[in-house]
Amino acid sequence: MKLILQNLTFIDTMKNLITILCFLFLTLTSFAQNIETTNCTPISNGHFIEVLTSFKSMPSSSLLESSKIFVERYCMDSDKLGELSSYFHSDQDRIEFLYHAFSHTDNKSSLVNTDFHFEDEALQEVFVAFLSNMHQNISDGLNTTEQEIVEYQKTIKTDEDLGDYDVKVVYVPEYRGRIGYEKPMSSSDFFNVQRAIQLESISSEKVEAFINQVEGKGITVHQLDGILSLYNYENDKMKVFTNAIDKVYDLDNLSLVRNHFVNLFHKKEIDRITHYELDKYMTDQVKNGEHIEFQHY
Repeated sequence: MKLILQNLTFIDTMKNLITILCFLFLTLTSFAQNIETTNCTPISNGHFIEVLTSFKSMPSSSLLESSKIFVERYCMDSDKLGELSSYFHSDQDRIEFLYHAFSHTDNKSSLVNTDFHFEDEALQEVFVAFLSNMHQNISDGLNTTEQEIVEYQKTIKTDEDLGDYDVKVVYVPEYRGRIGYEKPMSSSDFFNVQRAIQLESISSEKVEAFINQVEGKGITVHQLDGILSLYNYENDKMKVFTNAIDKVYDLDNLSLVRNHFVNLFHKKEIDRITHYELDKYMTDQVKNGEHIEFQHY
């Protein structure tokens, strides 16, 4: 049994590394068409330092989404991208950010020599190896075709001999447990929700802004954690929490928002809901033995 668990863990680890390689390799097609024509707004060093200062004090739950939006709007070179990546507290957030930021970065060939501050050496080696391969493709004129990319993916899967099994897509990295709402909101939708809340000055209207903005949308606990940090009063946070329950994707993570509350009554209410009521919101479940594949929402 121990050997089987070790093999499953190894397979899941290799799938994560392969997912990273395939995703980054696919970005080469866009490089072939547009190497240095990123549609972005130049940013001064002074403005960039101000942004870094704000990111430094930002909770990790908000940092990932805000960073993605930032690199979409402003021109990033390898030094800026490397410096931004150092602000993440986990390699999972770091690699997800780099997934998103890669195609928005200028002078891509210089990324080979950039420090991305990975804590996991395996992830760092995979990423550096890919960048080296990408650099060679740029030197060769970026003649990679879509068919070559498909063949490359087939080669990876064959070489690793992962076998045939069903894979379930999840929208929270490594998540296994009860699923509520089918799919969480996108990064841009999450940014709009945050902005709508921040534009309101009256606490009751901040709560209404959240309720209106999330209508018909799902939410991860990670996103909910970032939204709760925008409220000053615990009663308002509790209203947001109760209005979000039926929209939460990763139900078994819901107890993590408990650290936003000090009031014992609120803590007990959250415990009651997370222990006894989540099944009625469940639409699916990812079991421990299932193979999963993370997909960005």
